Amino acid sequence: MAATTATLVHPTTGIQKKAPIGFSWTTFFFSFFPAVFRSDWKNAILMLVLSCLTMGLAGLVFCFIYNKRYALGLIEKGYEITDGGKLTIEEVKARLGIAVLEPEAVKEAA
Repeated sequence: MAATTATLVHPTTGIQKKAPIGFSWTTFFFSFFPAVFRSDWKNAILMLVLSCLTMGLAGLVFCFIYNKRYALGLIEKGYEITDGGKLTIEEVKARLGIAVLEPEAVKEAA
């Protein structure tokens, strides 16, 4: 299990999803099955194909990147971070590589 779990909510549908942040122990032990259980078909197929082509070595890489890919995929679908668990929302965005604009930078951009 990751160190913390962020909560994401879709603003129009109200669907709430949990996205772990950090290393994916479930991917380490169960390969592409966590992606299947989360209905993350794109990443599940990608992990399955790459694991077959590399005789399982791709699974070692996906342990480190899958949770980030899953969270960013949800954000691309329109989900918004509402709770960062043990982290603040800004810390979650920083770990995901999402640019956090300071209020002064937002005023200058407008």
